[in-house]
Amino acid sequence: MSDILKVVIAGLGGRGLNAYGEYMINHPEQYQIIGIADPVESKIKKITDRIKLDNKYCFKTAEEMFTGEKIADIAFICTQDCDHLKHSILAMEAGYDLILEKPLGTTLEESQKIYDKSIELGRKVFVCHVLRYTRFYKKIKEIIMSNELGEVVNISATENVGYYHYAHSYIRGHWRRKDLSSPMIVAKCCHDTDIVSWLVGEKCTQISSFGSLMYFNNQNAPEGASKHCLDGCKSKKDCPYDAEKIYITNKISGIKHGNSWPSSAITNKDLTEENVMDALREGPYGRCVFYSDNDVVDHQIVMMEFENGACATLTMCGVTSEINREITVSCSLGEIKGNMDNQKLTINKFGKDPVIIDLSENVASHVGHGGGDYWLMNDMYTYLTGKDVNNPSITSIEDSMHGHTIAFKSEDSRISEGKVIKIK
Repeated sequence: MSDILKVVIAGLGGRGLNAYGEYMINHPEQYQIIGIADPVESKIKKITDRIKLDNKYCFKTAEEMFTGEKIADIAFICTQDCDHLKHSILAMEAGYDLILEKPLGTTLEESQKIYDKSIELGRKVFVCHVLRYTRFYKKIKEIIMSNELGEVVNISATENVGYYHYAHSYIRGHWRRKDLSSPMIVAKCCHDTDIVSWLVGEKCTQISSFGSLMYFNNQNAPEGASKHCLDGCKSKKDCPYDAEKIYITNKISGIKHGNSWPSSAITNKDLTEENVMDALREGPYGRCVFYSDNDVVDHQIVMMEFENGACATLTMCGVTSEINREITVSCSLGEIKGNMDNQKLTINKFGKDPVIIDLSENVASHVGHGGGDYWLMNDMYTYLTGKDVNNPSITSIEDSMHGHTIAFKSEDSRISEGKVIKIK
């Protein structure tokens, strides 16, 4: 493989265009985009306006791209979760190795089919477990592997989804229903089940899980709430989930305060107040959070036991003020505490003064999952071109299948009222 990786991208959404595509355009010494596929012409144009691309390699569908000639080394699969199985199989049959946005599939069975096909055809499949590539989690792994704190005994991990992120993606958005995507613990937290397993360094042997869709249903709708935020809702003033606040007026919006997400995710047109308002009137993002058709949980906990006896808990909560991840790794000789949002780790070696490691400088210019989006692209490049073949962050398809199995079995346990499930 040459020093420049030739790639095709299937799906030009937030991941394929704004994360990975943007990196490739800014790093032509590493990646060359050869072909792209997306049904939305404006998304195709966002790339062709910036780089030269042969029109015959601009496709409306991934199916069309993967049934033609093989034109690149690597295929990025960044389509909707429900299309991952179909597009991954087609790409592998066309001869491509894959960099696949998580999750593998929307069910364990779909994930297994992708795994089996990769083994059958000898294709490499790298799932985008971006947390592994952050300097935050890499440093934790480095400390654990040094053995200076002894053996990992327990991990407590928390994912605070953020109230507006949860409302956007999991009540109004593409991931609001299991039949459209996958269970919440898979769609959002297969990142986390992977990272916990990676940090422990052992296979998970059994799990138990609890959680529910407790709050976001019509029984909890405030008095006077309308089924659509723009239909004269009498609770609009005091409702933090009001669509106009989230997408236009509050600091989190991409209209008044210079952010792009989440406002950019609801329209393919220019990011103006008029276009966003039209999207709220016409699409699902203007619906009341208490009158949507969502069915995924708004909170869940997972308890895990590993081969060596170590245990871990993962807490996912949709009703939080901030979007961040927190972790405590308890070891036999000390502990590590960290918050990925502020990029600080506190190392408490028993009997010694605490040591604070500030990693914020490493992510100052790299947005997206604490810098994970940037470093995944950089580390995948150095790995695939043979410049760094010993990177501990690189995932095998076997690693990804194990992390996904934990997540899918967690959902099985949850709907079985916390039944303990063995993982083979």
